[in-house]
Amino acid sequence: MIKLVAYHFRANNNLRALELAREELASAKDEINNIIEEAKRQRGVPTQEAKEWLDQVNTVVEEVEAISEGFRQRPQCMCLSKYKVSQVAERKLDEMKSLLARRAEFEVVEFQTSRSVPRAVTGPTNFEMVMNFVKDGMQGVLGIWGVGGVGKTHLLKQVHSSLARDPSFDVVVFVTCSKECSEERIQNEIVERFRLPRSSNLQSQAKIINNFLKEKNFAFLMDDIWGRLDLDLVGLPSCNGTDNPNQWKRKIILTTRSEEVCGAMEVGNKIKVEYLKGEKALFLFEEKVGYETMQAHPLIPTLAEEMVKELGGLPLALIVTGRAMRDKKDPREWYYAIKLLKKWHLNEIESSDYAVCL
Repeated sequence: MIKLVAYHFRANNNLRALELAREELASAKDEINNIIEEAKRQRGVPTQEAKEWLDQVNTVVEEVEAISEGFRQRPQCMCLSKYKVSQVAERKLDEMKSLLARRAEFEVVEFQTSRSVPRAVTGPTNFEMVMNFVKDGMQGVLGIWGVGGVGKTHLLKQVHSSLARDPSFDVVVFVTCSKECSEERIQNEIVERFRLPRSSNLQSQAKIINNFLKEKNFAFLMDDIWGRLDLDLVGLPSCNGTDNPNQWKRKIILTTRSEEVCGAMEVGNKIKVEYLKGEKALFLFEEKVGYETMQAHPLIPTLAEEMVKELGGLPLALIVTGRAMRDKKDPREWYYAIKLLKKWHLNEIESSDYAVCL
């Protein structure tokens, strides 16, 4: 009886709260619909979660409108009716709050690329090959090599991101080496990263680092090596099985522009990062240009293919040029850019000045 009376007196408050929640939910619904409409111009489609959420919102909003209308039309003396309406309003209020909370838990749209590269044709990716190396055995050195701009650094960063979340490694280190790198500089990176004691000479510093790593599973990633570096002098424990009696999981992965450097670093496995060819190159380029620009004029897809051929399959060139052409919807701008490409060498594309000129 007490609960019935409480619902009776809370009825008006519950209905007001329900109306406010309905307005908030309707606003969220409008926002999502606007996102979907905007995304359609970029070849975007609503996700399955978004569609299901919108369907549930539509149902709840209709039910709330019916509850409100029924409450307004009820005979004023029917206390039992008022009680029932108040009870239903509370349940619907909880349902609406749950829908509002779920709004942040899903992506609204997903994007379709203008072309797709069949997975069966591409074979295992470079990333998958590196990760297979990481999972295969307990120790080893892998060299990733190829000309500048083919995506070695991007690949190594992907690997680093994956290994940083891998609980089987106690320590994961990423070092950017470049042309002037030295054993001392790498030592300094490790010391600073893990707050190890500092020493005044390479040998004693190497011993400190070795003591820190020797009973740990570690992955050591070095980007852009130009010449041989003595990893023993750095302090890295050996990745040779005979010097690793307890079979600690030790992986060293390096990138370089030269296959000779792989030999100098005594890598056991090598992966050459190649230029992109055919559909792969066109796929990457069109992705950076964007669907809206690709569809802006009938000539642009043909001009895009010609531009991709001029870029020679160099991923960095495809990415930089694609981004530069993203807002170029007049074919004359494309003709001009292709003319520039034919005059310049590909190594000039690696500078940011190239994108500005386009």
